[in-house]
Amino acid sequence: MKDQKEHINIDLEFLDKKEPVRVAPKPESNAGQTSSTPKASSTNTKYNWKNILIIGGIVLFFGWAIFSGSDSSSTSGSTYTPTSDSNNLLSDGGQTFRCSDSNYDRAMALKPSTSLGAQLATESDTLNRQIAANKAEKTDLDSTYVDENDQYEVDNYNYRVDSYNSERQRLMNAANSWDQRSKAFDASIDTYNNFLDANCTPQ
Repeated sequence: MKDQKEHINIDLEFLDKKEPVRVAPKPESNAGQTSSTPKASSTNTKYNWKNILIIGGIVLFFGWAIFSGSDSSSTSGSTYTPTSDSNNLLSDGGQTFRCSDSNYDRAMALKPSTSLGAQLATESDTLNRQIAANKAEKTDLDSTYVDENDQYEVDNYNYRVDSYNSERQRLMNAANSWDQRSKAFDASIDTYNNFLDANCTPQ
């Protein structure tokens, strides 16, 4: 029996054929092109954004400069600016004096403390009430009848006398202290007024 070999016919000719390689054509320079290409369009788009950013930056800068200038002017308008009357001082008698800058500073250093004056006035009122009460107690003691045979009345009277004398001594010490501080305060007022008379101009 004769073996018959069947051959598969495969066309291998295409392996031997060399097809030309297709290469994209090299674009020519933009100088020779008259029509707009996508590349040229993207360049124009970038150029427009660049212009927009530059103009926007300039506008923002000037806007900032204008608004910051207006803010500073409004702030300076709200701050305190000394007026021409800032160097005016009032004497203890109620008269107004105009002083130079250096004399104003010296006068302010000599000016008596208003809080000390108010404190002395309050202490004076309190002392006057307490002295009046102490005097009323003395008047009452002088008019009180005491039965010398009644030891309770005698002891009670002596206790009141001791209390009166202690309070009287305390008030005398307080009055002397107040008097010294009041005289020093009055002297400071005189010094202040004399300085205004000698160194400042009455208005």
